[in-house]
Amino acid sequence: MILTKQGVDNIRKNLGNVPIFDKTLADTKAEVDAEIELGILVPIPKDLSGGYTHERHKKNFIIIQKAGVLFQILNDEKYANYVKDMLFAYAKLYPTLHCTSTNKILCKR
Repeated sequence: MILTKQGVDNIRKNLGNVPIFDKTLADTKAEVDAEIELGILVPIPKDLSGGYTHERHKKNFIIIQKAGVLFQILNDEKYANYVKDMLFAYAKLYPTLHCTSTNKILCKR
């Protein structure tokens, strides 16, 4: 968990009272909701840093972190389910990956 129970309770109690936080929460919710609409995208890593697959995996990390926070604050199961589904997609992909020159990290296992 990123937030403590007390921290989440304090955030929930203050929703609507801190405009900059409320805007940030609304923006984050819109960003994550748009990604949920796209579906789970877990491409086979093919690109070096800066390429599509590399950037998609970085984005997935950021989005599931944000979805986890949204679940904690809003208590909306769709965010928890999205994180779960994304992690299961990675769990399914991982055993299929092979050591290649562009996937040097995989060569170390």
